[in-house]
Amino acid sequence: MADSNDGSRYFLVLCLAERAARYEEVFAKLPHEFSFVADTLDLLVRCMERPPLAVLIDTTSSARIGASVINPLFELQTGWPLLRCTLRPDGTVTVLCTAPDRRGTLTEALDAIAADDPGWRPPWGRRYLRGQVNCRVRMRACGEETWQPGNCLDLSTNGAFIITYHAPDVGQEMELEINDLLEEPVRVRGRVARVRRWEDGVDIPGMGVQLEMRSVPPELSRAIISVLSARALSR
Repeated sequence: MADSNDGSRYFLVLCLAERAARYEEVFAKLPHEFSFVADTLDLLVRCMERPPLAVLIDTTSSARIGASVINPLFELQTGWPLLRCTLRPDGTVTVLCTAPDRRGTLTEALDAIAADDPGWRPPWGRRYLRGQVNCRVRMRACGEETWQPGNCLDLSTNGAFIITYHAPDVGQEMELEINDLLEEPVRVRGRVARVRRWEDGVDIPGMGVQLEMRSVPPELSRAIISVLSARALSR
């Protein structure tokens, strides 16, 4: 299920603190919003809360942090590009992107991405990071009393895919009770965005639910981040 655009229009920069001042000089000349993070965990948190237009990774900072920590970021299949940035002594910045395979100057890349140039768009549609989970879910249409069982395969603060043989129609407002990720069940609300029924084919039947982000408590967001960290950053 492709996640909807929440209006975020900024670039997130992974850069060690001692390198940030040099980039700030470059960014001051550009008509875009930038935000800095200094470690990968903070990067995941920020991307979970507010997906950026792209993530810029300073190559010098990347080398100091270590390939074993940085490289797994490229396996998360983000819906926004990851750009390796090289800051040269003359103050110019070149960027390299692997998904899609593009390279160019910083100004060219950021202007194109801000304009939603499809040539810089990754092949994966989701803007919100999702953790591959295995947990039980109870669900019911809003206004109903009877809960139905299901299982959740992936989860973000914006959406979830739930295995069920009795999915309601697209557009139905739902209440979900998510189990197994925390000590106590967590209830959230959402809307059915798509349905895959048993008779549609051999794929697992279920439904994609777009969650109301204001209904997602911080502890659930932290649990999703923990799943992502265990999957990508601890290898």
